[in-house]
Amino acid sequence: MHHCLLLPDILSRILDFLLVSPPDDFYATCQQLEDKNPSIASLARTCRGLLEPSLDALWRVQRTLAPLVKTLPSDAYEETIDRPVPASTYTAAPCYEIRLTRPLTKSDWCRFDYYAPRIKALGFFHNEHEDQEGDSWTMPSVFPRDRELFWKTVLQLSVYRRGLWLLPNLVRLRWNLYDFLYTDHAPLFFGPSLRTIAFALEPGHLDPCGICDPLWEKDMALLLKGLAALCPGLTELEIYPAYSGEIVPSASHFAYECRHLEGYYVNTSKYQPIKPDLLEYLASKPFLRKVFLSLDPDTADSLPVILAPPRVPHPFSSLQVFYLKVPHLHSCTTFIESMQHCRLFSAAVEVDHRPAATDVYDFFVALERSCAKHTLHVCRLNQYRLADEDSDIALHPEHSMDGGILKPILRFPNMRIFIFGIPMCGWLTDEDFNHIGKCWPGLVGFAFIDRWATIGISPATWKGVASLVSQAPLLHDLRLTFDTRRNFITKPSDIPGLRPNHRLRYFEVLCSVLPEDPGPFALSLFTIAPRVMQVKGGGWPTDPDGIPSEDPYAFCEQVHGLMFRLRCERFGDEYISDKIGKMEITDDSGDTLPSEWNPWK
Repeated sequence: MHHCLLLPDILSRILDFLLVSPPDDFYATCQQLEDKNPSIASLARTCRGLLEPSLDALWRVQRTLAPLVKTLPSDAYEETIDRPVPASTYTAAPCYEIRLTRPLTKSDWCRFDYYAPRIKALGFFHNEHEDQEGDSWTMPSVFPRDRELFWKTVLQLSVYRRGLWLLPNLVRLRWNLYDFLYTDHAPLFFGPSLRTIAFALEPGHLDPCGICDPLWEKDMALLLKGLAALCPGLTELEIYPAYSGEIVPSASHFAYECRHLEGYYVNTSKYQPIKPDLLEYLASKPFLRKVFLSLDPDTADSLPVILAPPRVPHPFSSLQVFYLKVPHLHSCTTFIESMQHCRLFSAAVEVDHRPAATDVYDFFVALERSCAKHTLHVCRLNQYRLADEDSDIALHPEHSMDGGILKPILRFPNMRIFIFGIPMCGWLTDEDFNHIGKCWPGLVGFAFIDRWATIGISPATWKGVASLVSQAPLLHDLRLTFDTRRNFITKPSDIPGLRPNHRLRYFEVLCSVLPEDPGPFALSLFTIAPRVMQVKGGGWPTDPDGIPSEDPYAFCEQVHGLMFRLRCERFGDEYISDKIGKMEITDDSGDTLPSEWNPWK
């Protein structure tokens, strides 16, 4: 064994890279969420010196207790086939439910106790990145767990264990839709090392007709009231999505009782905005690095008073991640300016009323002046509903966005995710897209005027999109509007220095005007990003030269079919032998593709 592997720090760093290594398949990506990594298990069996560090890495993050329960003697449990959620096309394997078959004795816990201290995070994926925090909590419902514990199994474990905790070194705990049935036994996981707890359910599961009993929320509210006493070392509380009014006061009670509060990411937007006294209290916490704030109009207008000295000398002095829900964007600008100097990692804003372009520019300027340039990685601006005064389709010139508005935010070189989902006119040109690619080479996700239709036809073309995609080789998700009929790209030499992007998986053209023939569209997309697995578009309903606007989905299906054939022609066995590639080829009936069409002519 090499001498460098004897150094714990170096070996730990190597194992960290192995944990986030994407699988070796055609559509592999660093953003893919994996539940297991067999390579680390193989490494643990190669050498005694690598056994303990490899096992620590392998067991560090677990989605469920099932692997740990399976370390019990084989006659102590049984697995029965069960399917709590319908299996998707790509996860057709059966789901298993684990039940105990007999009482457990002291000797049955030997292997359990050997592996349990290695688990540091429960309910998480191995490679959830920090810039995915706003979305990854929903993943348990999208990716069902292969093996699940029957709710009575947890009750039995609590009886047979005869101890305080099941996982003594647990640091992070996520309580999701699979765990709510045994919330009464949650203290079994509240060990002395627990620092973060997150309650995460889908919004539909909280409806009166959902899977959750209303009594469960009352139990959760009681649990939150005693959380600070049960876990003296707990520093972060996260609650997704918006829960009932009973839970919000209990969560605020925890914030007041927590000795060393570092995170208070509690969605209170649906039932009760945050109160001014709690806002002032959170702003004064010196170690608070993550916060969710939902402000009503009166509190938002009072921000200059609440966050001004001497009431709060240095508001949110350690803040790194925030989600701010406010009526108007200028209130968020005031919030940023009040921090004076900050090292933000993620800034997410949700507004109720459409801002003017000058308000957007002022917000970006406030970020540029107050935030350290190399720390900001995520910026999201969204408006999910139109207010009454914003319901008119015709937009005024004050709502027109162009490249000049984005100049201040482009000065953050490490931007990875930029989402702009506010209903405004998007007037980005090919030069703007090229400049974005140069300024943000590490971009992973980019969306401009997301979810909303823009007025008029964008001057940007395939040339600008190709420049952006080529200069951001890590780009995974791209959603924008451009004129898809102009400057088709049939080969990489059409644009000097063009490098195809092999990481892009999701490509959405929103309300872009679409050509009549999907062939040049598909060939252009394949030339710049050959491994795109999903194409979406809404079409442009008022353009007489476009495809039938009432059926843009048929156009996207035709593009998918052409992309399948292009991939078979270019990649051959690499694509055909891939499990998803096989499904795509099988689903492609070929009825929408002319037999005489040749992409290489």
